[in-house]
Amino acid sequence: MIEYEIVDKISAARRQLISAIYMFFERKDSIAIYSLSWDAYQILTDLCKQKGIQREIEDSEILNEISKLSEVITAMRKPRNFFKHSDRESDDATIKFFPDASYLILASSCQYFLKLTGDLFYEGRLFQWWFLLKHPDRAPQDWEIKLGEASKIISFNDYELFLEVLLKNK
Repeated sequence: MIEYEIVDKISAARRQLISAIYMFFERKDSIAIYSLSWDAYQILTDLCKQKGIQREIEDSEILNEISKLSEVITAMRKPRNFFKHSDRESDDATIKFFPDASYLILASSCQYFLKLTGDLFYEGRLFQWWFLLKHPDRAPQDWEIKLGEASKIISFNDYELFLEVLLKNK
């Protein structure tokens, strides 16, 4: 058994994202996926800030101009703070959690990883394909033909196929 590991922030975020992606395609618990993804997101957005890399939400000029930046960030963090800090509410407190938040935080985290490193690990690239199949309007324009052809063969709802591809390349 290994006594300890020396881990840097990028590799910690990478490992969290890979685990979250497997869990996502295995259709595991959305709160667990969200929590892992959020931990990676926090590391990666902090590193982006340190390196002067634009963050879509935290550095949004339009949200700042319309005085909604703080409100949006608070809403984004609300589930994470609820799951993480049990001392802030009564033990019978509840929250309205939207499971789609899990894949949206995961997608943003993968994008920040790519911005920071210039490359995206295999699992992250596969997740990006899934995301773009689900949201083709978010794809670069030159991907339109690729996505159109891919969507004839595979549906973003075919989680088992994505998982099979992940497992074959493990």
